[in-house]
Amino acid sequence: MQNNSGVQKSLLLQCIMKQGILESKELIQRLQESIGQLRRFCEPEFIVLFGSYAYGQPHKGSDVDVLLVLSDDMDGMTKQEASATLSRHFGSGLEVHPCTLSQWREALLKRNWFVADITNRGIPLFSNRDWAKVLMEVESLMNQSENLYPQEWLQWAEDDWRTVTMVLDGGMVFVAAYHLQQAVEKWLKAFWLHHGWQLERIHDLDQLLDEAVLHEPGLKRFRAMCSRVKYFIAARYPGLPNPPTEEELREQWLSQAEELRAFVRNEINSGLQPNATKFSVSE
Repeated sequence: MQNNSGVQKSLLLQCIMKQGILESKELIQRLQESIGQLRRFCEPEFIVLFGSYAYGQPHKGSDVDVLLVLSDDMDGMTKQEASATLSRHFGSGLEVHPCTLSQWREALLKRNWFVADITNRGIPLFSNRDWAKVLMEVESLMNQSENLYPQEWLQWAEDDWRTVTMVLDGGMVFVAAYHLQQAVEKWLKAFWLHHGWQLERIHDLDQLLDEAVLHEPGLKRFRAMCSRVKYFIAARYPGLPNPPTEEELREQWLSQAEELRAFVRNEINSGLQPNATKFSVSE
């Protein structure tokens, strides 16, 4: 086993001091102590710090995100205890994202840009292998991959879409509005991913549509829907300004959402490559 904890600690210190995010010594100490407690009873494959504390702009209350990759032969109880140990010893603010090595590899073989980005841009806190070899594996798996990631986004969008129609029939307008926003967001992201986009944390439907229109100008017909529905992300909380009504959803946005759904599903499921002849959305 290769232990580069000294080098990794130095890299982490330099990165955090450069960004001036928070007290670097405190963060490093808490992370390293937590990993030390974890390694008393199991050896992870690797642990990566990602998100705002690694390469973003954290704000007060931002979580410290870590990807915890565990061996495939580890039993279920040990896997649960591994995540719990990190969280317990670090204290509040740590968000652990666990997976097995096979799950990590499977995600890359599906061209999951989010997992690739975490591994490539994140800060390795611990690794059983030389980190350069881990990064080489990321590149190799992504090059082998079939672009199945958009399909996963379509599947998640379907759950939101079914929820819209189900809860709206029950009079739950705000719940329907929120899931409508979620469905539209996922359809647009699936379209983006189909065209080689690397996933980013963007929720603004207008911004997502701007990029989609570059590939398919006919999508601009959905501008009014996106400009209105984007505000429904706040419908999960009380106090939404200018709240939607059931009549508005049914008469203005559901039919347009169904059209967008049909277009994106047709393009992705047709198996056409992004530069091939595509189904066209009329003006």
